[in-house]
Amino acid sequence: MNRFGLFVKKDQVHWIREDLALKPGESSTDVARIRYRQPLSKATLVMRENGLYVIFENAQKGIASGQFVAWYQGEECIGSGTIF
Repeated sequence: MNRFGLFVKKDQVHWIREDLALKPGESSTDVARIRYRQPLSKATLVMRENGLYVIFENAQKGIASGQFVAWYQGEECIGSGTIF
């Protein structure tokens, strides 16, 4: 199944770059991936009180609960989390 978006619960969001961490109500357009060797895909990150929504520009195959998503600015990984 192909999906455009996923959700990471608030307590599962981990920022490597705390200076780039989104606050509730903020959003950012970056790139993300859900598999280790998967090419980076353009995505919009939207932070809410309950967690982080990651909305991909193109549908992603096989997104499953328990997988990790990692998001990047360019080639630098700035955060990750467990998909709910």
